[in-house]
This record gives sequence, structure tokens and C-alpha cells, in this order.
Amino acid sequence: MSLNHQVKTVLWWCYLHTEFPATPAHILKTTITDQQIIDQFDKASHRAQAQAEIDRWGTAVNWTDFHHSGTWHETY
Repeated sequence: MSLNHQVKTVLWWCYLHTEFPATPAHILKTTITDQQIIDQFDKASHRAQAQAEIDRWGTAVNWTDFHHSGTWHETY
């Protein structure tokens, strides 16, 4: 089963188990699209990769923060 189908299955299950289900018109207006699902998973994947890089390299001071040619560091 594709990821999009799995997400939509979970959303449908939640809809079926709500106390006050929405009207069909409201469902069509608010249902998440395939592209929105892909965008959300891409965003989550990017955040996970960024966190992995932080865990790998840490948040230490960069070498260039202390080594520069002038008396003042004007890049901030």
C-alpha cells in the first residue's frame, strides 16, 4: 500500500469514528491532497536529515569564527 493511501486510510478511519461527521461537501473541501501529503513528508524528512547532521557534527564553534585576517570580524 502506498504512503498516500496509508495516510488517507488513517484519515478516513478517523472520520468514521468521529462523533459528528462532516457533510460530503465539507469533506471534499478539506480533504488533504496527494501533493500535500508528499510536501509534509518531504518537510519531515528534511528536518530529520538536519537533526542527523547536527547530531553528527555537533554545534561547535566553526574554525573561521576565530581565524580571520582583520582586527574585527565583520560578518555578523
